[in-house]
Amino acid sequence: EGSAGTLQLINRDGNTFSGDIVLEVNSGQMTLGGNAYYAAGDARREGLLLPGMSAANSITVRRGATLKIEDNNLGNMTGYVADRLGTEGDRPALRLAGGALYVNNPNVANSMSTQSVGLVSLESGPSSITVYRNHASSTPKLFLTGLTCAPGATINFVGTSLGAAVSNVSQIWIDPAPALQSGLIGGYARVGSEWATYDVNGVKALTTYSGTIQGAGAADNVRVTAAQTITGDNTINSLVWNHNSTLNLGTNGLTLVSGGYIKQNGNHNYLTNGYVTAGSGDGVLTPLYVYNNTTYELYMHTLVRDNPAGSGNPVAFVRDGSGGGTVYMWQYYDNDYSGGTYVNTGALRTGGADNRKYLGKGPVLVDNAFLGLGAAGATENASGADYTATNGANIEIA
Repeated sequence: EGSAGTLQLINRDGNTFSGDIVLEVNSGQMTLGGNAYYAAGDARREGLLLPGMSAANSITVRRGATLKIEDNNLGNMTGYVADRLGTEGDRPALRLAGGALYVNNPNVANSMSTQSVGLVSLESGPSSITVYRNHASSTPKLFLTGLTCAPGATINFVGTSLGAAVSNVSQIWIDPAPALQSGLIGGYARVGSEWATYDVNGVKALTTYSGTIQGAGAADNVRVTAAQTITGDNTINSLVWNHNSTLNLGTNGLTLVSGGYIKQNGNHNYLTNGYVTAGSGDGVLTPLYVYNNTTYELYMHTLVRDNPAGSGNPVAFVRDGSGGGTVYMWQYYDNDYSGGTYVNTGALRTGGADNRKYLGKGPVLVDNAFLGLGAAGATENASGADYTATNGANIEIA
């Protein structure tokens, strides 16, 4: 599908399709769902089934497109059938490149509904997966056959009380279960303004945090709700900032092992002095994910560096988040991170010093977002284009 609007597929019988599906950029919505054109009691009201699709096939959903599985087309269970795609153990892969999957369950009391897809690959940009619960006593479930993430890609899981109980909530299950990174699925995965974790009821929002940075450990996820005093280097797993104060690192470094930073508070914030990095020094590229989920600004005077610990590791910078607040890269010296820069949402602006490497080393990808360059020479890239604007992105040079 390649044009804006909605395409509905609702036929149940005789579907032999066994190819791939691609929802192109800004192509609107493809809905797979029930069929209201048949009378009550007719099994064909269940709607679309595509049993010919298998793990050899894929469904690609790009930026500005949505794949919707509509199980509430008729407002009752007659417009629902479980697992519309493929067959058990042989589901088509789902490739999300900034696109959305939305599952809408039947509005029926005391019901349980299930849909399934194959391996979910996050390929680029900010994607989302939503499981919507229509009735307070219903339990909609979505099953994913694994989850992988490319550098720069992110995922926002959405659902009604997602994973908070054994029933009467939305649930997203991943099989095999993800290997958690000190409680997180990864710095790339969130549930709104909280990190995504995984437990006996599937994906859910993380609820357990430490309260201070100084003295916390590499396995700690910290939520700041008070001013912080930094007296030395710190390595923590992730940081959620929810306080109207400046984080002054002094001459010290702050390492976020998962790479995850979320800004929650409704004030402008400043990160000053020292440096921030990501990863565990094992040589593996680790993005520093900076989510601004507010309409307020985040000013980064702190340097962003490749991780110097252990064997070292390259770091990429990812600007993401659901808020409209700008992130400013206003360092007084060059950033030396070498994994490239991804601007997935909102605006990222750099300072005005010529040839200062505000964006470190490596290519800069702006995906349906805005990059404001205060001066020339903000990145250093050994090969290929320095800057790429895609999916309606804008790059402005002062």
